[in-house]
Amino acid sequence: MSHQRDTAIHLVAGGVAGTAGAVVTCPLEVVKTRLQSSQGLGIPPPPPPPSDSTANARKVCSKVHRHQEAKWGYRRTMGAMFAYSKQADRMLMHIVQNEGPKALFKGLGPNIVGVAPSRAIYFCTYSQAKAILNQNIAPDTPIVHLSAASAAEHLHVTCLNVRTLLQDSRISELCYAIKDLNWDIIGLSETRRATETIEEYEDFILYHSKGSNERNGVGFLIRKSWKRYIVSLNSFSDRVAVLEIKIYQNTLWTIIQIYAPTESYKAEDLDLFYQAVEEALDSTNTKNLILMGDFNAQIGKMRDGEERIFGKYSTGKRSKNRQKLIRLLSRKKPHYYQ
Repeated sequence: MSHQRDTAIHLVAGGVAGTAGAVVTCPLEVVKTRLQSSQGLGIPPPPPPPSDSTANARKVCSKVHRHQEAKWGYRRTMGAMFAYSKQADRMLMHIVQNEGPKALFKGLGPNIVGVAPSRAIYFCTYSQAKAILNQNIAPDTPIVHLSAASAAEHLHVTCLNVRTLLQDSRISELCYAIKDLNWDIIGLSETRRATETIEEYEDFILYHSKGSNERNGVGFLIRKSWKRYIVSLNSFSDRVAVLEIKIYQNTLWTIIQIYAPTESYKAEDLDLFYQAVEEALDSTNTKNLILMGDFNAQIGKMRDGEERIFGKYSTGKRSKNRQKLIRLLSRKKPHYYQ
């Protein structure tokens, strides 16, 4: 009973804390959004006075590759804070004077709807995990709190068609494009690299399959913090790559990244692709499976008998390539995620 009471307290406290945080920071979010949008362009900051040192600094910065920006992250962040603090103050005063104080809390409702349940679930999961760990190892030790907090977090997985990573500069551009995203694993399509390679960078690991005549190619971008949990990385073709990784409580997950041929390709190319996907699926030894990527097929609206493989929100017409995808998703092997 005491444990259930503690869990309920954490659930409520997490929701209240998330709500309070959303309310307090809402004006800052409004100012930030305005500064990032076209509305913020109405009151630009005054231009800095020209100087030789400024010109030299610009020349030096222009020579730095974007993926190296993390090395100066602290200095760049602090510099941005001082450089734009006056602009933020001006925007804050502009909103209050022209729209009233209530305008600083625009969008608060939807924000609370998202933040409050998220924080409540986090703290509830933390409480439950801590109770379980206290029964198996020394109670209330730092390792218990650390493990419980880790269990409450999520593994963020997504996929992206990068068009090409053929030149090294494209990798720098990719790093710059995702620097503000919350991700742990990104499946990549159309990498177009010449060889199958695992490359280790400062903050992440890049794996890519071998492309075909500077076309196709798939791979993964994996946060460095997950390096020791990687079991294997391999490809079944230049369109199918597989990552096996152990996550919470040593549970094995298989993530398959694909890049399907478009409808302009011949039927035999599509057959070879789905054959490689089938081989990748047959190679898995776990029901924890994520199948993702660029399918290049429009499945359209759900029909009778397809309830097990379709979501209720599917809509539109079916493309020419849809039948093989539907047949793949109809396999008896369980737990497919798209």
